[in-house]
Amino acid sequence: MFGPFFERAAPVLADAAPGGTYSLVQNDYFDPYYPPGDGLQAIRSKLMAYAYQREVRFAVDPLGYLKTAADGCLYVEIGSIEDIAGVYGRDGSKIAGIGPATWSD
Repeated sequence: MFGPFFERAAPVLADAAPGGTYSLVQNDYFDPYYPPGDGLQAIRSKLMAYAYQREVRFAVDPLGYLKTAADGCLYVEIGSIEDIAGVYGRDGSKIAGIGPATWSD
């Protein structure tokens, strides 16, 4: 269901936050002059100016099971994802990773 990123991240997250819940959230982009009537959600709402990013967020709720740093953040290292993801510039051209030469292909 979650795909290659989740499969790579899940074991590390299970160790860092056992019992946590995970979900993929596709961003909803909005025009600030005409915000959606049903309200904005911090986890998924983003200004239309960033729509070119086509962002999907991976949200983690650790449910209180944390091995945190002194600043209270959960840090995990899953290594490079260049073999399962692509990075594209604002003009749509690929910068690194896998995938088509442009995100418009």
